[in-house]
Amino acid sequence: GEVRRAGAGTREGAGSTEMHACTCWRKPISNSSIKMLAVFVWIFESTSSLTKVVVCPGVCSDTKEVSSAAMHRGVMKSSSLAGAIEIVSAARKQAMRVSPITICLQAGQHILREPLRLTGSLHGSISFVPCDRSFESRPTVSGAVRINGWRLTASGLWTALVPDGVSASVRQLYISGERLGRTSASVEQLLGPLSLTKDPTGIHTTPVGYWTDERHPLLWTADTYAGIELVYFQTIQKWIEPRCTIHNVTARPNGSALIRMAEPCFSWLQSEQLHAWPTSVENFPAHNMSVAGQYWTEADTTSNDRAHQIWYHPRPQDLSADGMSLIAEIIAPGAEGLIDASDVADLSFTGVRFEYAAWRGPVPDAFSYVPQQAGLHMTQNDSSGTTPIPGAFSCRDCRRVLVANCSFSHLGGAAVDFGGVAQENAVDDCNITDVSASAVQFGSVANPLTANRSLMSIGNTLAGSVIDDVAKEFLGCVAVWVGYSRSLQVSRNSISNVPYGGVSVGWGWNSYETTYAANNEIAYNYISGWMREVQDSGATYTLGPQPNSSIHHNFIRHQVLSGIEPRPKCEVRVGDRCSVAQVIRRD
Repeated sequence: GEVRRAGAGTREGAGSTEMHACTCWRKPISNSSIKMLAVFVWIFESTSSLTKVVVCPGVCSDTKEVSSAAMHRGVMKSSSLAGAIEIVSAARKQAMRVSPITICLQAGQHILREPLRLTGSLHGSISFVPCDRSFESRPTVSGAVRINGWRLTASGLWTALVPDGVSASVRQLYISGERLGRTSASVEQLLGPLSLTKDPTGIHTTPVGYWTDERHPLLWTADTYAGIELVYFQTIQKWIEPRCTIHNVTARPNGSALIRMAEPCFSWLQSEQLHAWPTSVENFPAHNMSVAGQYWTEADTTSNDRAHQIWYHPRPQDLSADGMSLIAEIIAPGAEGLIDASDVADLSFTGVRFEYAAWRGPVPDAFSYVPQQAGLHMTQNDSSGTTPIPGAFSCRDCRRVLVANCSFSHLGGAAVDFGGVAQENAVDDCNITDVSASAVQFGSVANPLTANRSLMSIGNTLAGSVIDDVAKEFLGCVAVWVGYSRSLQVSRNSISNVPYGGVSVGWGWNSYETTYAANNEIAYNYISGWMREVQDSGATYTLGPQPNSSIHHNFIRHQVLSGIEPRPKCEVRVGDRCSVAQVIRRD
């Protein structure tokens, strides 16, 4: 019919229409013109729009060519997530317009040997969803590597080579889905009694490490001590637990042992406090003193390539009836992270399981972890200690990214980390458990004084999620950490069984009278069983000025420790940990 209103790019005047960027018909359109227009629209839609990529791990053939003819069909297939991203990237380069694309994951294990990398070049909306929406058919994105080739030794321990793709130190190991502990003993037991004096029977600090009259460290060799860690539980601050590896052990002229620590970790410790005294030793060889359910790693001196091997002291349930076969499935995480995204927008992940990812620390080949608070630690590029532990799902400088109805477990770092400048991202209805560090992290501690909205972390949400038993390895981490933030909402979540704090928001203490942080809300959450291992925290904990923010309608119970007074004497032990829940309870 006749066009009586101006279209886009026009301005209606008194009795006339001024044209700017479009053509308007001022007479009736014929049927043939309508048909030609419909054909043009159909060609435009069908030849330029890929709508779905089906990922069927290892069972389907990849679409070989991303052509206009292939895109015309709308659906392509890939045998891997990386292949699916290549298809989407190629399709986006050819498309005349950007259309939403669904990446559909079939049920099964989508194994990654390195993180799936997503960048801003994937412009436009992308949704990662299960092909089958039933709970039983949820796809799993995993970095799991199965440890095979176990053999029984004369000592009754079992050993296997560390497979390719797994860190030599194997910081996490799982048997039938249960996290195992590394060999662990007190410093007094292995290195001699602690002494802050020059008592010759004690352990003493030196510019490069420690020395002790205890001869046991001299039994360690280059094949073993490179992976041994000293742990500093609450000896620097009541809320952190630094960890540094040993570089080597040599004999002093008087026969005592000189323990040289790995750098830069030991220097970081000294910058925190001149006398940093270790409390325990982990991942040491224990052929004659291991505990069932513990393991350690060391170099294999019989191997030409000096491959590393795992030594494991099995529990009765791990073995066959005759004790001659290791029947349990043992898995180590291989990939250091599962999703590695940066500068992306309008992505969503729904109904996906994420499991088995590693974190090897900020220094290659020498695990070094010296935190300041809440898991923020020093790196080679950050001596101030403000770098969060990365997440298995890592999204830096991301906007409008949704993680919904997903689960996260068996992870060596954090679970979900929206780092850098995080804007309008959401974690909804997720389940997070068995994580070495924090469950969810938003933002950073950069640019606190900025007035530029594009540099602010703003409008992020954590809602309806269940967080339980996290920060299992790095005890000073909180369940939920947020840096400088505006218009944050943390609501309707269940947080339980955490060694330190529940929800921590803000940074800077009293460094600034004002920052861009404001309008944050923590409400309607259930927080139970917090501050179980380290002290000086809160179920909800805020730092720095945050005007117009509110904390309300939270149900908080079972604070375990309190204040910064000395730890209570351990009366109940659970495995290799002290359970103080039955010693002190705050309701």
